[in-house]
Amino acid sequence: MYREELTAGASTPPAIAGPKEREADLQEAPALARLRDLRLRPTMARIAILQVMEMAAAEPLSAEDVLRQLLLRNIRTGLASVYRILREFEEHGILRREYRPSRNGAKTLHRLVQQHIDRSKDRLMCTECGGTVVLDEPEWRERLRQLAQDQGLALAGGPLVIQTICASCSLKAASWAQ
Repeated sequence: MYREELTAGASTPPAIAGPKEREADLQEAPALARLRDLRLRPTMARIAILQVMEMAAAEPLSAEDVLRQLLLRNIRTGLASVYRILREFEEHGILRREYRPSRNGAKTLHRLVQQHIDRSKDRLMCTECGGTVVLDEPEWRERLRQLAQDQGLALAGGPLVIQTICASCSLKAASWAQ
């Protein structure tokens, strides 16, 4: 009603974009549909955080990095809200949490989960870039089951994820060390 009163008396709309206009710009993105598919209410903060994570697809971000990006976009929210939304995204499978060693212990980083990967299959996953290779060979799973059985173990029913470092990340790490 307040917006109608402003525009009813004026011949041109106000020049400064308010929260409604920013929200309309954000809702044109595919992030809106993705949130609705997950049955998450698409608030301005959720859409903006998802867009920031999508823009940094290959790089993991800390909650502070996400907040910094939001502030650069003139989206005002608090660090507690960023942490809460990142946790919600992790619970819904949009993000995964990583830990990197730092001077003060481990630093928590968040990375987008690749959407085209079949999560029901065994796979190799790079811990640095998140790249994934699906192991779609029945012989592989059978051989692994046999090895476990020989040791008196049984494989759990879920998919197996073997964490490794891919060749390109390995080369990057070697070049940084020099």
